Amino acid sequence: MGGLGLFQIFLDNPHGVYYSGQILSGHVEIQLTAPKRLRGIRINIKGEAEVKFSERETTHRNRERRTTHTTYITTEKYFNLETYLLGGPGQDLTLPVERHIFPFSTVLPPGLPSSFEGKYGHVRYTIKVTLDRPWKFNHEAKAIFTVIQHLDLNTELNVKEPVQLSADKYLCCLWCRSGPILAVLTLPATGYVSGQEIPMDMKVDNASNKSVEVIAHLLQTVHFYAHGKSLRTVMKLCEINIGSVTGHGSGSWLGRLKIPAAPPSFLRNCHIIDINYTLVVTVCISGLHINLTMETPVVIGTVPLVMYQPFLSNPLPPQYSEGEIQHSACGIEPSAPMDTSNYPVTNPPTYEECMQGKKDTRDEDDNEYTRGNMEFAPRYPTYQFQT
Repeated sequence: MGGLGLFQIFLDNPHGVYYSGQILSGHVEIQLTAPKRLRGIRINIKGEAEVKFSERETTHRNRERRTTHTTYITTEKYFNLETYLLGGPGQDLTLPVERHIFPFSTVLPPGLPSSFEGKYGHVRYTIKVTLDRPWKFNHEAKAIFTVIQHLDLNTELNVKEPVQLSADKYLCCLWCRSGPILAVLTLPATGYVSGQEIPMDMKVDNASNKSVEVIAHLLQTVHFYAHGKSLRTVMKLCEINIGSVTGHGSGSWLGRLKIPAAPPSFLRNCHIIDINYTLVVTVCISGLHINLTMETPVVIGTVPLVMYQPFLSNPLPPQYSEGEIQHSACGIEPSAPMDTSNYPVTNPPTYEECMQGKKDTRDEDDNEYTRGNMEFAPRYPTYQFQT
């Protein structure tokens, strides 16, 4: 493209995952096949949230039907850093034919909300580098990175407490009434992390003559807010079949529902998007009967409860090699050894792409000359537990 070969942004962290307060660093690499006249090379690093959705309203007036569509858009700005890596406004310079490397580094502000890509909104962190050229179109390169805000389950109220739910149902057919279907669900806690299995102690006493099947699934509910309006999406993240019972039978199982890579609950410090999770266990009754359902809120965090940390696989010594993200149950520090004074030593998580997959992240600021991979999925801390 006009003497421009390689033009790409490289991050020093190969996973592109950072925590608030960490150092974001990398370099811009430019390979020219012909000289380039420039004002300068500008870099912009920003974090923002956006919600956008439309509502349809139908009105009737004078026997005429009219449908209107209203679009609601709102944004939150978290930071916007811009500077020149070379040159500046009003300057005139020529970049020779060779390979050019321009390093950059900045400290991310504290308290940033976690990255998220949803149907009607996102929290997104981007780097854009612009070759500012006089009298010609600018070349642009773009990169997206993940920011994680810690949600330490050990500091959350009630999530370490066991929960027991029970429900019963009588089946009626004309003048007949069957014996009850009794179901009891027990959980050791309601706080978990991605990669962890939710252990469900399930018991069913089926005094009816109908067979039943027990299914558990995890729901993610996201609320999007814009200009006093809200929109909700509900997505099933995972599901398992726990067991089945014939008529006049009973069953007892320990079901295990593994949580996929997913954003932490609440999306704290973002005021226009909210995320919550619900565990739903359904006793499906054969025939034309309403199923029996039990549900409870579940909190997905980034640091597992202490009661589960001894079950993490491959624990590491209390200090990692230089350059790695320093992880502990007490928090993330960019250059300090892991503090193990309060919690058992655990292995750091891997960072897996969100189970919902990549999304197109092109926005109105991008154009046909913007380079970079526009398909992006945030990565979330995912733990490996011993089985």
